[in-house]
Amino acid sequence: MAGAATLAFLIALEIAARRYGLPGPMTNQAKELVFAPASGPLLYAGLALTMVVLTWRQRFVAAAVAVGIDLAVVLVRWA
Repeated sequence: MAGAATLAFLIALEIAARRYGLPGPMTNQAKELVFAPASGPLLYAGLALTMVVLTWRQRFVAAAVAVGIDLAVVLVRWA
């Protein structure tokens, strides 16, 4: 039920954005999946902001996982 509501909301946002001549949220997500995202530094800034509440060990693990995921995506795009 929640998934269907989320999908309907994203479709409505996509249609509204297209009426204004802009790419919608699903178009942007698809583009960032295929090409390198332009919002990369912003994602790391958000991660750093949310890590304020974590312990040092949790911060290290979160940062290592984020870098690992980025490396995996870069390797897949490179291949």
